[in-house]
Amino acid sequence: HTMILINLKNYKIGSQVLDLVHTIDIYCNKATIAVPATELKEITKNTTLPIFLQHLDYHDQGRSTGFVIPEAAQAGGAQGTILNHAEHPLPFKINPFTLSILHNPVWQGASPPPICPKTG
Repeated sequence: HTMILINLKNYKIGSQVLDLVHTIDIYCNKATIAVPATELKEITKNTTLPIFLQHLDYHDQGRSTGFVIPEAAQAGGAQGTILNHAEHPLPFKINPFTLSILHNPVWQGASPPPICPKTG
């Protein structure tokens, strides 16, 4: 199964992100788009493309100020995430906990499934 994942990084913000997503939908409507958490809700409301978050944190709901938790990501419409990206690497000791995100019931049945790039 081949997946085209387009990571928008932070080159575009606000309405520029939605404009770019609409352009991608025209020319590559099988792509999955990774967006910043700040743009998630607006993008998922306005496209049928699968939308991933660029990062997700291992924290439970509650005392986790500043972290993007799985429940918030799912509520915003994310269908997956990128974990351990070269530009946002996770310390090795955190990886086992972060990988447990993939087993969180929030993501069960996600299509396409959450993704975790290989590091190194």
